[in-house]
Amino acid sequence: MTLPIVPEFDIADHIAAFANALFHYRVKNDKTLTNQEWDNLRQMEHDLLLAVIDLRAQGVGTLAKQAEDAKGELTAAIQKMNSFTKRIKSIQKALKVASSAIGLAGALLSGNVQGIVAAAGKVKEAAA
Repeated sequence: MTLPIVPEFDIADHIAAFANALFHYRVKNDKTLTNQEWDNLRQMEHDLLLAVIDLRAQGVGTLAKQAEDAKGELTAAIQKMNSFTKRIKSIQKALKVASSAIGLAGALLSGNVQGIVAAAGKVKEAAA
């Protein structure tokens, strides 16, 4: 089974990693950053993390669309399989009718009345 391709998740992961790097930079350099620099970095982290949330939500939508497409393909495959099964059953029935008809022909050729009646019953049963 292959995992679905959802570029939004991959992009969100990279942005989240970058936001995390900014956080660690800000914490590590807390003493050397001005208040304005610290606030700017914190705001960038916040904005990046909001983008991550939006991208992941969009990715869920992409997954839902892919699942819907897959569901359609699965439904079509099941319909074809059901159609094929009906054809197989139809062929099996035809073979049973043909086989019983051959039995009836053999009984008719033998002239055995009981065999003819039994063979006719088998044809009737197979054709039902």
